[in-house]
Amino acid sequence: MCVEAETQISSKTIGKWLEGASSPSGNAYHRLIEVYGPELFVFVSPDASPASLREAARICAQARAERQRDAIEREIAALWGAR
Repeated sequence: MCVEAETQISSKTIGKWLEGASSPSGNAYHRLIEVYGPELFVFVSPDASPASLREAARICAQARAERQRDAIEREIAALWGAR
């Protein structure tokens, strides 16, 4: 349930991963890396290439920037709505 709260991925889906019934999709995997950092990628893929690690870091940086942009856009919208 903690992972669900942090990632917005349903606990039912996460349960299936833990049971081995399924694996994370690309988007879910990226979300996990975004929340838990590239270290997760290294843990689940110990043979990962340096290029893969750079890509994981890029995904995290992009997600952070998008969250910051969204927060700024909400702030601007609130300011315009206050007029």
